[in-house]
Amino acid sequence: IVFGDWSSDVCSSDLVLQNKIGDLPDRLVEGEALFSAGFTHWFDKSYFALSLAGKASGSEYNSDKALGYLNEIEFLEKYAVFSAKYGFAALGLMNAEIMTEVSYNDIDYYYSGSVMDFRKRTAASVALKGETESIISGSDITLSLLSGIRFDAYSEGFSAFSPVVSVLTTVFGGALAARLQWAYNFRPPNFSELYYLNFGNRNLRPEKSDSYNLGITWQHAGFLQISADAFVIDSRDQILSVPVSPVAWSAVNFAGTLARGAELTASAGILDNLLNLYINYTYQETTDESAGNRGAAIPYVPGEMLSAGAGLRDSAFAAGISAEYTGFRYTLPGNN
Repeated sequence: IVFGDWSSDVCSSDLVLQNKIGDLPDRLVEGEALFSAGFTHWFDKSYFALSLAGKASGSEYNSDKALGYLNEIEFLEKYAVFSAKYGFAALGLMNAEIMTEVSYNDIDYYYSGSVMDFRKRTAASVALKGETESIISGSDITLSLLSGIRFDAYSEGFSAFSPVVSVLTTVFGGALAARLQWAYNFRPPNFSELYYLNFGNRNLRPEKSDSYNLGITWQHAGFLQISADAFVIDSRDQILSVPVSPVAWSAVNFAGTLARGAELTASAGILDNLLNLYINYTYQETTDESAGNRGAAIPYVPGEMLSAGAGLRDSAFAAGISAEYTGFRYTLPGNN
């Protein structure tokens, strides 16, 4: 069980609000409280898990010189989620899991004690997934199948089924593995994207996408692992944040986006895993396929990403170093 604490900050001067420095009497108070708890029980060939989490956060801003209803703004958000999982062996053929989740979100704005804006959301989901131990099993080759389906429903009227299918094969006693996966993805706009002050867009549509991934992993002598993946993600109504003025951003839908690229990862543990090394490189093209901007890069999505690091750890000491490189990015739709 993890309990969060309440924390707050008071800014009494030099408060920056959308390119304006606040006056000395201006006040901003923010606070947040978190709570989470979990329980898991294992049976002989199955398990049962429950979890509960909640958050309450808020802020209050006061300014004697702000215009109209903006001289006093109070914000309060409450969120809670409950989930239950049951995992079991199905017919001796696969490991299966059933999951259900229910969440509640409530966001309230008060302007100068008179103008109020309340928004609430409830959501529920049910998911089922199964993974075969092995369809084909031999001394040098195995073939496994993973599949699942999820149903989500939201009080705003958003709902969808989301399936996934993945095939994994290993050869040479597991030293070389290949995987192929397809998934249909569904993501409704979250509360911040819909309702957050000066950012949210209440006309947002849920984003949908088909994703394809082909990957190969090679392991050598238990200490070296190299993976290569190629991916394509075809999205509709993708939700992205874009600047709408020099000082304001907003969440918007892109009618169509297409991401394709490749990723290479290598890691090694040497000196009995006392020293661990890794490197990861991703090359991608993510373009706007909407009419008028077809082929333009999506704002703030880089074409290249590179990260590398090393870590040293024993029972009493740990140290590490890492470096990251990000390729160029455009800041506006249409790359202008």
